[in-house]
Amino acid sequence: YDNWKEITYKALTPDGTNAAFTVNPQDGDGKVIFHNLKANTQDSVKRAAEIALSFDSKYAIFKIKPQQNLVKELRRQKKKKEDLPKDSLGIYSFTNRKTQKVADVKSFKIPEKAGGWVAYQQDVKKEVKPVATSGDKKPASKKKKVNSDENGYTLVLRKLSNDTETQFGYVKDYAFAKFGQGLLFSSAGNDSTMQAGVYWYDLQKEQLTTLHQGKAKYKYKGLSISENGTQAAFLLDSDTTKALIRHFKLY
Repeated sequence: YDNWKEITYKALTPDGTNAAFTVNPQDGDGKVIFHNLKANTQDSVKRAAEIALSFDSKYAIFKIKPQQNLVKELRRQKKKKEDLPKDSLGIYSFTNRKTQKVADVKSFKIPEKAGGWVAYQQDVKKEVKPVATSGDKKPASKKKKVNSDENGYTLVLRKLSNDTETQFGYVKDYAFAKFGQGLLFSSAGNDSTMQAGVYWYDLQKEQLTTLHQGKAKYKYKGLSISENGTQAAFLLDSDTTKALIRHFKLY
């Protein structure tokens, strides 16, 4: 049974010209295969998972997992979670048959009924602390805010046609409008260029609008967008205490 392989994912691009499917062994690293049904050509990417095909049939977006044997060995050595290798993002173009890779990606999303865009959160990059010497004085600087589950992560919005990117700091949740009118996200803010709150980025105008301004410890959830992209809704918990029972308001 160890030599058996299974197809855990299979799909056609919306225009029906390409098929994508995964081939995974019972133990070990699998791969995704992209098959052009007209030209009868194939490309593959190892360790691909969570595959999504763009609505315009031009791209496949997916995570690339670390090597399974490497992760097993590091866990056997009892390495901390933050020291384990992170997922990468893969962007495969059906036009030029090339794959772009982005390291340290926590999550990604694409519009359901529109092409041309991908948004992804970049995972924590561990900072190397300088080695202090006996003569060094401890700096009195403010503690630097870092990416975390509590603070949020860097959100990168990429326009796939020209690879231009726009970044937003400390984003905790995000969602595309169904037909690609815009991107809705909540941020804990960086106290300088962006305040904590909920934001709408218009993908046609490439313009950012503040929908609600709050505080870093406010909790936003349930981001929702109407199909026509003209209305947004979300839940807000503005209680900054450690109360066990939380009360959310609908906006």
